[in-house]
Amino acid sequence: MEDLTKFILTGLISLSVGLLLRYFEAKAKLVYWQPHYAFFNVSDPDVKLQTDSITIQNLGRRAAEHIEIIFKEKPDHYMFAPEVNYTTKRLDGGAYIIELENLGPKEYITIHILSFATHPSVENIRSKEGI
Repeated sequence: MEDLTKFILTGLISLSVGLLLRYFEAKAKLVYWQPHYAFFNVSDPDVKLQTDSITIQNLGRRAAEHIEIIFKEKPDHYMFAPEVNYTTKRLDGGAYIIELENLGPKEYITIHILSFATHPSVENIRSKEGI
């Protein structure tokens, strides 16, 4: 009976250590915020300009992989600061996705958006690790 108790206790300790290691494992943690928004009513009655900025930062200790910035519709114009490589795709429902390969630990990027016809509505920002 004593051997069975030692066996069960060893299993429980191993499971507890494994769960603790999993909890403290380095992970990616994406956050984003919109630090800037401006609406310009130009003297031409038919032209209205809007500028937006969205900053995305990885607060985690591991690189965030396969980042997707999902818009309801394609923004009129946009650019990244600093410049990064990205790809785009459009879904059947009209959603527009900008894909970034990765974002290193503590690294951040800003996407600047200029709109005149389409309001830039961000649906979601996610990475392989989750939302």
